[in-house]
Amino acid sequence: MGYEEFVAFIKEKVSQTVGKEGYVAVNKIMKNNGVELDGIVIMNTNRILSPTIYLNEFYEKYQAGISTDNIVDEIISLHNENSCTLKIDPDFFKSFEKIKPYIAYKIVNYEQNKKLLEKVPYKNFLDLAIVFYLSLEMDNGENVSALIYNSHLETWGTDQATIYKIAKENTPKLLGCDFRNMKEILCEVFAEQMQDEEFADFLRDCERQVPMYILTNKMRTNGAIAMLYRNVLKEFANNIKKDLYILPSSVHEVIVIPKEEDMDSETLTKMVREVNQEEVSKTEVLSDSVYIYDKENDEIKIAE
Repeated sequence: MGYEEFVAFIKEKVSQTVGKEGYVAVNKIMKNNGVELDGIVIMNTNRILSPTIYLNEFYEKYQAGISTDNIVDEIISLHNENSCTLKIDPDFFKSFEKIKPYIAYKIVNYEQNKKLLEKVPYKNFLDLAIVFYLSLEMDNGENVSALIYNSHLETWGTDQATIYKIAKENTPKLLGCDFRNMKEILCEVFAEQMQDEEFADFLRDCERQVPMYILTNKMRTNGAIAMLYRNVLKEFANNIKKDLYILPSSVHEVIVIPKEEDMDSETLTKMVREVNQEEVSKTEVLSDSVYIYDKENDEIKIAE
């Protein structure tokens, strides 16, 4: 069956399975960079929140030969597993004072998210847009997020400038900062290979080449915003006495390189574009631009 028929069929099967205990809906969910996915939601009578389970990947499983019965069972299982973590006071989202400590921000590509930006508060930053969300820790220790829409600001009686100021203070506290040399991260990821002489040679080659640093947050999710944390780039640049190139690896992290005279920003930009096209999923691409941190003016700008 085709995709649309599959979605309707799965919705009907899930509805039959949950019966009168829940209401089943399928909604178009706008993800990053204009990607729209179909999310199925099972709303139980005693809950105001329910996890969204995306059907697009399940259709790929169906095409690969997985039966619809197994798919329905997996959807029900995912719903039950995740519903137990969503225990929030029904009045929580209505109170600005209650949600204030959880307001955070992240950066997305401006041009690729114009449709979404019509519905959410945002602040322009170069070719990017700063958007806002709630960062919440569930009972099981997992972190979930909820994007803040214009309608939320109306309910809370506040504005973009106010939540921007709050998010600027909250985000480093909520999500922290992880700023490390690429070699250190490689050693951590490939700990088992550390005794291998060939791998050791590879690390030595990395040291001899341009030093690279990964900047993200402790969650390593939507961590590219860390480049806007107060004093993070400033202190690093002043310490090494150099300006910095910032390569947008994804919405989750950026690569920071000390700027040298023989470096060509055009070559770096070409490299970023190729990686975005070939290695990064569409929903995780941040930008094709390369940025420069100017330590003298404490300013980030697009490399020319």
